[in-house]
Amino acid sequence: MRRDMMKKTVYLLLFVLLLLAGCNNTKEVTKDGIEEEFSMEGKILEIVKEGNGIFMETDSISRIFIHLPNKNDLTKYEVGDEVIVSIEGGAIEESDPPQARALNIKHKDDK
Repeated sequence: MRRDMMKKTVYLLLFVLLLLAGCNNTKEVTKDGIEEEFSMEGKILEIVKEGNGIFMETDSISRIFIHLPNKNDLTKYEVGDEVIVSIEGGAIEESDPPQARALNIKHKDDK
C-alpha cells in the first residue's frame, strides 16, 4: 500500500512539473535587454472581413486564425502575403483551428 502511495506522489509531482514547464514566459529578451512579445511568421491563406482576421500558415501550424487589432489592417494585405504577427501575450487558443489575437502585423519584407 505504501508503494502505491509513492507511485501516485511521483506521478503527481511529474504532472505538476510538466504543467509548470508549459506555463513559461513567452517574452524574449534581445541583446539590448528589451523584452519582445512572441511573434510568428507565415503566409496568408484567407482574409475574413466579418471576423476581422486572417487565416495563415506557419512552419509549425498548418492553419491558424489571427484576430487583427484594427479593421483597417485587412486592406493592407492579400492572400499569399508573407507576414510577421506579434501575438498578444503569446497565447494561442487550443481550438480547431487554433486562434490568437494579434498585437501587431506587418509584411515580412518591412523592416
